[in-house]
Amino acid sequence: MRRFNFSEKGFTLIELIVVMLIIGFSSSLVFLNFKSNSDVDDKRFALYFVRILEKARVKSIVEDKVYTVVIDPDERVVSLDNSSERVPIPKTITITAIKIIDNDGKFYIYFYGNGSSTGMNLNLYSEKISKKILVNQATGLIKSMDIVI
Repeated sequence: MRRFNFSEKGFTLIELIVVMLIIGFSSSLVFLNFKSNSDVDDKRFALYFVRILEKARVKSIVEDKVYTVVIDPDERVVSLDNSSERVPIPKTITITAIKIIDNDGKFYIYFYGNGSSTGMNLNLYSEKISKKILVNQATGLIKSMDIVI
């Protein structure tokens, strides 16, 4: 009959189970963190998009000049007056609009010096967010609403 010698090197079953639990828990946290980043990116883009519209409205009133926000769904960018500052639209977001100004497939929203605009109803949606953005034609005011599905 063999006697157990506690001086032998090795891991017990309990130690192995604890290590496996720690590795499993850590990997689940990393997976959740990666999954939530696209959610944050979508929300961040929606907020930034509304800020671009507001910036165009304020600049048009202050400078008494026409400013244009261009949404190009083919190139997946948003720009203010076709400037070099082009904000990419995340691949997870789809933008639809009720009103298209030109026939080139782009959405144009014009803001005028008197505070008015061409107006537009936009929908931004992905798996994580769904927003309706209304640009009032008479006042140029921008209203952003979450859509509950």
